[in-house]
Amino acid sequence: MINPNTFTIYNASAGSGKTFTLVKDYLVLLLNSSRDDAYKNILAITFTNKAVGEMKSRVIIGLSSLAKEDTPTNTESLMILLINETDLERSDIQKRSKRILKNILHNYAAFDISTIDRFTQKIIRTFAKDLGIPVNFEVELNLDLILQEAVDRVVNRAGEEKELTKVLLKFTLDKTDDDKSWDISRDLFSFSKLLIRESQQQYVQQLKGKSLQDFADFSEKIKLGINLVEEDITGAAKSFFELLARFDLTEKDFNGGYLFKYFTKIKNQSYIKLFGAKWQDKLEDSVLYPQRLSDDKKAVLDEQQSEIAELFNRSKKAILKRNYLKAIDK
Repeated sequence: MINPNTFTIYNASAGSGKTFTLVKDYLVLLLNSSRDDAYKNILAITFTNKAVGEMKSRVIIGLSSLAKEDTPTNTESLMILLINETDLERSDIQKRSKRILKNILHNYAAFDISTIDRFTQKIIRTFAKDLGIPVNFEVELNLDLILQEAVDRVVNRAGEEKELTKVLLKFTLDKTDDDKSWDISRDLFSFSKLLIRESQQQYVQQLKGKSLQDFADFSEKIKLGINLVEEDITGAAKSFFELLARFDLTEKDFNGGYLFKYFTKIKNQSYIKLFGAKWQDKLEDSVLYPQRLSDDKKAVLDEQQSEIAELFNRSKKAILKRNYLKAIDK
């Protein structure tokens, strides 16, 4: 018959005595063994180096106290628990504790309580050849240093790999066109941090298997969308000025000239700081003209207000879509 493994889970809050319980369980394993070096075959792992130090210290101190003929008062409760869980006499526990302690002190390097990271590293190093990695590999915990080295390696491949060189060169030219530094290393480093954020992993996984050509094709599709939406914006501005020409309207015929300036900006393909002004709220119902305007022009603007508002809303929707597509392309 195969005996099933048994697991004991201690679910307790801070300061409730978890370490005491774990040390007690560790001592039970040592005392129940017929060997004085049973600690060599016990796997004990924790999270931090501080916890490792505390566990080792508590085990050594525990064995030292248990080995004394007169059990110290502060160890009596531990002694009683061990008597109950090992079925050993007090004198047997004292003798075994003394032998085990002596063995540990003579072979302290084999007394191994370690962190999860150290334990994992030890396994990887043991099977380094099978994993295809150098036996003398180093573990670097400085993530920024790792990412910077990765970025440097990518940049250094420019000139060697045709497709990668084309992408990096285009990225550099795009930055200079935006009057930014041509050095792309900082940008690559900045968004490479997404690769190590747990919250981003589901998205990173979706990009696996994508080639540089896939991204290039997607970029061309985005640029086509930007061109189409810019044509729509220009078309809205053109329609606005055609309407003004048809009814002989000028900038002075609008309150503050804001609406006229807005369409002038987008006609000139300037899309910076266009929205958020109060005059844009409820454009369909607001008065578009100053009171000094002639009654004829007031009547024209009242009649054409819905079309003007529609052109504004159409252009705003297109501009926001353009900003969205530009952000994706970037």
